[in-house]
Amino acid sequence: MAAFEFITHGEGGAQVVELTGRLDSLTAPEFDKRIAEVDGARIVLDLAKLDYISSAGLRSVLGALKRASAQGGKLALAAPIPSVVEVFEISGFITLVTVYPDRASAVAALA
Repeated sequence: MAAFEFITHGEGGAQVVELTGRLDSLTAPEFDKRIAEVDGARIVLDLAKLDYISSAGLRSVLGALKRASAQGGKLALAAPIPSVVEVFEISGFITLVTVYPDRASAVAALA
């Protein structure tokens, strides 16, 4: 099992957060803490290396989306693997946030 990693950096006027591993009940609290510390109105969650997301992970992403919206910002998802997309689709989450095929597209859309 891959360790959960949360790496953030600026790119094209957005804050890109690269997630690696699993976003589940064990790692969601760390995600919540770290995402609250991200400074920026435009946030891209790069999910290319996220292997798994649970309902706890979905709640955390939803919380980040609500926080960004409340602050007049935007949150986009980039490059999720097919199994993660399936979780977004089954949960109906796909209708709440825009998913882009790659990070560059998501960054450009939020510029």
